Amino acid sequence: MNKKSIALITVSDKSGLKEFAFKLIKAGYTLLSTGGTQKYLSQSGIEALKVSEYTGFPEILDGRVKTLHPKIHAALLARSDQSKELKEMDIPRIDLVCCNLYPFEETLKQDPAKNDAIIENIDIGGVAIIRAAAKNYKNVITVTSPAQYDDAVKSLSDGSFDEEKRKSYAARAFRLTSGYDRKIDEYFTGSDNDRLNVNLTKTMELRYGENPHQRAALYGDIPFEKLSGDKELSFNNIYDLNAAVNIVKNFTEPAVAIIKHAVPCGAAVADDIESAYRKALESDSMSAFGGIVSLNQPPSAETARKITEHFFEVVAAPDFPKEVLKILKGKKNLRIIKYKPFKQKKDYRKVAGGLLVQDYDSFDMKEWKTVTQKKVTDNQLKDLKFAWKIVRFLRSNAVAIAGNLQTKGLGAGETARVGAVDVAVAKLQQFFPKENEGLVMASDAFFPFPDAVQKAAAAGVSAVIQPGGSKNDAKVIKEADNLGISMILTGRRHFLH
Repeated sequence: MNKKSIALITVSDKSGLKEFAFKLIKAGYTLLSTGGTQKYLSQSGIEALKVSEYTGFPEILDGRVKTLHPKIHAALLARSDQSKELKEMDIPRIDLVCCNLYPFEETLKQDPAKNDAIIENIDIGGVAIIRAAAKNYKNVITVTSPAQYDDAVKSLSDGSFDEEKRKSYAARAFRLTSGYDRKIDEYFTGSDNDRLNVNLTKTMELRYGENPHQRAALYGDIPFEKLSGDKELSFNNIYDLNAAVNIVKNFTEPAVAIIKHAVPCGAAVADDIESAYRKALESDSMSAFGGIVSLNQPPSAETARKITEHFFEVVAAPDFPKEVLKILKGKKNLRIIKYKPFKQKKDYRKVAGGLLVQDYDSFDMKEWKTVTQKKVTDNQLKDLKFAWKIVRFLRSNAVAIAGNLQTKGLGAGETARVGAVDVAVAKLQQFFPKENEGLVMASDAFFPFPDAVQKAAAAGVSAVIQPGGSKNDAKVIKEADNLGISMILTGRRHFLH
């Protein structure tokens, strides 16, 4: 190996490698490579010396040991002031490393039960090479992704690979190995892990955060694809979208929710998506202005036309027929979002100095029981289930008044539960002034006093669902009996802060 610059190439992902290797040779590099990569390069007409020939030590243990050799790591780790020692031992420097790792995470996703295959895809030598090269970034360039190839070649040719750029490549290399180790850690420790590993890549710079003076970015992969709309999604749009989609995917029937500031201002279920949209909008057409519409089914052309009659920031659905897309694209500044199925297992909340982590809230009917003399009718039970699903997404203290699978009055974010009832009743009387009977009400937590039930009954509520658990449950149930209304206790609270 008589050329001055040496590039060590050992990759699992060979995307773009042929072109990159040709350009390295053109830039004056001699290529050194491991068995599989060397074979690929040779078949592509590219000369590369095998690592085993370079070290004089064969690959052993079915390839488990290839690059773990002093001649490799001395060439990577030697500082500038250690050149004399390298020369005495006849070890030329390695100036560039191109290395990516065995597909551990991909193998895990393909078949989590195949333990042997997963273990075999834990890279050892590759991680050691990358870390050694990145540690010595002043002397070694570390390329860890095909996405870097073009930039690396350009920087080599125009001489812009200064120390700062080398350091940025090293930083990316350490991010790769730390994220890789986190995935292995999670695999071995499972649910018993006493550390929370978060390793997300920035995917989008946002215009700003909740307010224009706040910088913001998105990290990770969100299940939302923008199909149309001149403006990019904002911090608030994404946060609201998450809430909006979580609501409608709770229903198998056609369902629509209209969201403002991550809180539903209207939601409904119907036999068809157009009727569900109409009912959701009726629930609070004033608050819906500038909100987000989410549907759990592709909208019809007529639904799309109705949506464009109002000002919404975003419309989201699992899919959009071509005719519907054409109609919605005609509405200026409307972002059209297609969402993919997703599940949330954990809920994370940022606090000063750390994160609060909990299981994601879920719907359950196992402990439901009627506690009043008057039993609920079949229609009331349908509305109670609907209202109970909706109240989970209202900020506490919260109540939801509903009827005919439609929200009629929502009260949220109140410091007193009776205050939430007051707000919900006010909304009911504002948008449904003629409805004063046959309604139901859901409360996300227990009633500490009978006053909330009294106000609800006076507004036309005939059935109530709530968790129970107050020391005054008996008084509340007695008052419900006195008022002639039905009550179900769920045994499960749904606070949302």
